[in-house]
Amino acid sequence: DDDVLFSDMSFRFPLDQYEAQEAWLVLWGDERMTYELGDSEGVNTGTMLLRVCDWSRALLEAMTRLASSSLRPVLTNHDQGGLVHLLHTAPELWRRHTRLERDYTMNGHWPSYTGAFTLGAATLRSPVWGSSALPVIVHYSGCQMCRGHSFNGTWTDRGVAECVAAFTANYIFADDQSLRRLGLRHTRLGMPGVRRGGG
Repeated sequence: DDDVLFSDMSFRFPLDQYEAQEAWLVLWGDERMTYELGDSEGVNTGTMLLRVCDWSRALLEAMTRLASSSLRPVLTNHDQGGLVHLLHTAPELWRRHTRLERDYTMNGHWPSYTGAFTLGAATLRSPVWGSSALPVIVHYSGCQMCRGHSFNGTWTDRGVAECVAAFTANYIFADDQSLRRLGLRHTRLGMPGVRRGGG
């Protein structure tokens, strides 16, 4: 999605591990919700790694066929629901090369991380979902900054302010990690000012 920000600039995806496992699709997911229940919330397609190969082309073609099928009206969450439908109904075709990643936060939801960053810190101020590790990516889904964040279907000025503040803090937190390599640093979260003196 175009509404995500990398938060941990030093993170390295375990690509060798994925290669050894022949994991050609990697995304956050829950095995039970996906394979047993077929729940569209069982995966998050907002951020995923997809290897370009015949298998992934076949997967995308199958998802495209679903989008124009009679099932489309009952699939919730659009592409996400379509992917879960395929993984749930045809695991023999798709499960072998799919890894539902739970070893790191591939796409944390922004409200959970609001106020959790400390400038220059290698961990979160307080745990989110039981972990103090930095999320690799924070997903600003539903955070329509140009129109306001949706609160039960309504657009509010408060929603815009909260979302912009969270986004700005996350951006400056990540940017600070890069600037420190150049001997620069941000003065505080929420403010774009920069000064000399990495650390």
